[in-house]
Amino acid sequence: IISCGMLLAILMGEIDISVGSTVGLTGVIGAYMITNMGAPVWAAVLTCLAVGALVGTINGVAIAYFQVPAFVATLAMQCIGRGLTQIISGGVTIRVRNDGFTALGNANLGGGISVIIVYAAVIATWFLLNRTRFGYYVYAIGGNKTAAQYSGVDVKKYNMLPYILIGLLCGIGGLVWCARLGSAAATLGNGFEMDAIAAVVIGGTS
Repeated sequence: IISCGMLLAILMGEIDISVGSTVGLTGVIGAYMITNMGAPVWAAVLTCLAVGALVGTINGVAIAYFQVPAFVATLAMQCIGRGLTQIISGGVTIRVRNDGFTALGNANLGGGISVIIVYAAVIATWFLLNRTRFGYYVYAIGGNKTAAQYSGVDVKKYNMLPYILIGLLCGIGGLVWCARLGSAAATLGNGFEMDAIAAVVIGGTS
């Protein structure tokens, strides 16, 4: 799921090393809301998706509109995300004992709901990249940003939008991973950025 987001960044010639901390942050927020606040599952899910999208928006705005190098912007967000995760979790593991939530990662439905979510993420990413203007612009920006701009592409806008999707996918990944484990800790998502980058590069993405 996270690699689908990383694919978008690498296609543009950018990077996002904050994905692991975003997964951890959204997972911990979801666990905290359900366990410590007694929030319904749907509220926790929507909040986690919103947080992921917000993180992606901040990254995208910093990179596209303030011209901060992607490595620097996402490294800063990685540190911020890890700090917030530590604060929210209190440095301890938050256990989730809600069957409705843990079903997201463990329910037996065609191999598990989490597997269906993976299929949906892959198919949606393929569709966006191959059947929409958004996808064509992402490829154009990655091929030659200056040529894309002279061709009438709003480079800043379409450099930012993929980061929102990356954050959203990380939010989904954080929810699924937390549900699968039945718990969330401050270390949730550690090293996921390298796994995502490796998956995209080994997959042949240029």
